[in-house]
Amino acid sequence: MIVAVLMVWDRVRRFFTPEGWLIAGALSLLLAFLAVAYFAGVGAQKDRQAVEVAKTEGRASSGRETAYTERLEDTLSTQASQKALNDAIATLPSTAPSPVRLALACERLRQQGTVLPKPCRSDGTP
Repeated sequence: MIVAVLMVWDRVRRFFTPEGWLIAGALSLLLAFLAVAYFAGVGAQKDRQAVEVAKTEGRASSGRETAYTERLEDTLSTQASQKALNDAIATLPSTAPSPVRLALACERLRQQGTVLPKPCRSDGTP
């Protein structure tokens, strides 16, 4: 293996003249410089993307916080309305409705075309 490498090295050494070695060295330096510049640009681009992601996440976080606050306010409002309704229902007397109220409810049911309950039927038919 070492002999093969030495044979290849000898052929390469004979192939290049001193000017050829200078050109190869200059090309190698140029290639190294371009590689460093490319990878530095890639790193800078990743940094810019990270800054953009951080800004976007900040705006999204603010939006999530606002949405949470609105949901909380809506929930509290809904619970207060439900409690007020339950309290209002609880305070109603448990007596039968007045004849006027019953007649009005029966008339509404007739206009809707629904099957009438027993208190709305006068002759026993639906």
